[in-house]
Order: sequence, then C-alpha cells, then structure tokens
Amino acid sequence: ARLAELCREVLAAAPPADPRRLIVFRALIGCTADGAGLRSWAADRDLPAGITLDSELTWLMRYRLAQLGELSEEDIRAAYQDDRSPQGEQFLARCLAARPDEAAKRSAWQAITTDADLSYFRVWALAEGFWHANDTGLAATRVLQGLGIGRLATIAAEPLVREGRLVPVLAAFIDAQSVPIHAVVAGARQRLPKIKAC
Repeated sequence: ARLAELCREVLAAAPPADPRRLIVFRALIGCTADGAGLRSWAADRDLPAGITLDSELTWLMRYRLAQLGELSEEDIRAAYQDDRSPQGEQFLARCLAARPDEAAKRSAWQAITTDADLSYFRVWALAEGFWHANDTGLAATRVLQGLGIGRLATIAAEPLVREGRLVPVLAAFIDAQSVPIHAVVAGARQRLPKIKAC
C-alpha cells in the first residue's frame, strides 16, 4: 500500500510531459490493490495526465486485476478474443495463471510441468503468472504438496528433461527452507538452464 501511495505522489508532482511518468504509472499498476481504479483506467477513464492507454497497459491492468482475484476466467478469455496478437496470447496465459484460485494454479502447474508441446514463451508466461511476489500462497501450496523444497527444481523439470527441452537440474540447487517460494523463481531465472525455444 505504501509503494502505491508513493507512486501516486510522484505522479501528482511530476509534470505531465515528463517521460518518467509512464514508468511510475506502470509501477503503480503492478502494486495497487484498487480494483475499481484499475477498471476505470482500463476503460480509458481517469488516467493520470500525460498517460495514453495502449494494449500493453490495458493487459497489465487486467493482469493485476487477475492477481487480485477480480477478473474471472471468462473475462480474461473475452479480452483475448479482442486481442489475439502474440502479446495477447502471452497475457492470456499470465492472467489465467495469476488468479488466486486453486483450480487456476493446478491447471497452470500441470501445463508448466507436463505439456512438452508448449512454446518457451507460453511456459514463461504461465510461470510468471503462477508465481508472483504478493500471491496468496496457493502456488507454493500446489508445488510443495508432498514435495521437499530441496527437490523442487528437479521434480518440476523432469517432464521437460524427458522431452529433451531442458537439461537436468541438480536437486541440491535450492537450499531447503531458506527462501520464500517466489524468490526461488526469481533466482531460477538466472541460475537454472533455459528451456529451448520451439
């Protein structure tokens, strides 16, 4: 809440023509819990001075609404029907996986770990939506149910390893119980082998 407040203060103080306003506005979208405000912006209403709505900003607002549990699967799929671009496809996956719903997390996790036909970009989008720093813990529950955290990286990768799309990962990569679950993903972006583009 404090970060969102700071973003609003910066936007209020910065001149309308300041290009940094867009950076701050994007940060605000990512941290606000004001669902009504997000919906208003997505409808091109009450935007801060100097901000022009485009498809990416609109999807970022939908993504945040999905994280907050304020966008249904039907809403997300309807938005995709209006934007069937590659960008729209990636945000479709991110938004569906981001919803704080057990079924949504289960579906995303199943796709990430077992569907070898998914493209690199689709897997990445699902993973971004599945885990985010302010989620409700459903993602962690889904992954860790019946697993030891130290074995997480290897077990998650096994289906892709069998398909030749990911090289083996050492089980000891993650120190047991040492970091929040969302931090594991952030670290994995730099330290785990990459999925091949397809």
